[in-house]
Amino acid sequence: MSLIACKECGAKISTKAPACPSCGAKRPRETSRAAKLAALLLAVFGALLIYTKATEPPATPQQIAAKASDAKRGALAYDLAATIKARVRDPDSLKVTWIGVNSSATTACASYRARNGFGGMNSERAVIVDRKPLEPTEGNWNTYCPGLRDYTSAAP
Repeated sequence: MSLIACKECGAKISTKAPACPSCGAKRPRETSRAAKLAALLLAVFGALLIYTKATEPPATPQQIAAKASDAKRGALAYDLAATIKARVRDPDSLKVTWIGVNSSATTACASYRARNGFGGMNSERAVIVDRKPLEPTEGNWNTYCPGLRDYTSAAP
C-alpha cells in the first residue's frame, strides 16, 4: 500500500482507499488489461488502415474524368425517372423497366409501365435530348435510344 495525491484536493490518500477522506472525490479506476489490449489492437488496425490508404496510387486524370462523367449520366437518369414519376397519374404504380443515357449525358431514354385512369397498366417511353423532352415516337426512339448505357438502377 502506498500513498498518492488526490486529483481534486491534493491530499495524500491510500491506493486502496475508494475515495479521498478530505474531499470525498472517488479515486479513478485503473484500466483493465482487456481494455488496454483492445486499445492496442484498435491502434494497430488504424495504423494498417492508414498505411494501406497511403500506399494506394492516386487516381489518374482519366479515372477522375470517367467518374465525373458517370456521375453526370447517373444524375440525368435519376432526373428523367423523377420527372416521369411526377407526371404519371398513379406514381406508386410506376415501374421503370429501362433507362439509357449516352456517354456525354445529353440524351436519356426510358421505358416504363404505370397505371392509367381506368386501372390498367400502360407501357410508355420517354426521350430527353439536351434536357428537353421529345415526343416518344418510334422515330425519336430509334434515332436517339439505341446503344445507350443502362442506368436502370438510378431510378428512384
